[in-house]
Amino acid sequence: MILSSWSKVDWGQAACLFTDTDSFYPEGAGDASATNKVLVKICNNCPIASECAEYAINNEQQGFWGGLSPRDRSDIRKKKNIPEPVYESFLGRDYYGRTMNAATDQ
Repeated sequence: MILSSWSKVDWGQAACLFTDTDSFYPEGAGDASATNKVLVKICNNCPIASECAEYAINNEQQGFWGGLSPRDRSDIRKKKNIPEPVYESFLGRDYYGRTMNAATDQ
């Protein structure tokens, strides 16, 4: 995950701060901006929408961030030659993220 200037963003200013986070992960693979106008309205009135969008372009595959759907962000990545974010699987890891080996870790 890329963390640079985004760690300095005051996320407490987000217009969506008290919105149910499930709202930003609509079911189906469609364009979230076309299916949920409420999200667009929230993001359009957010003082940190551009920082949120920039963060998501670099770090998020799913969900609606900064007024952008997953498809929107993927299109931007392609145009700007930015690699798709890759999530590391937590399978085979303990609570602290350490790799576990069932044969040697007892």
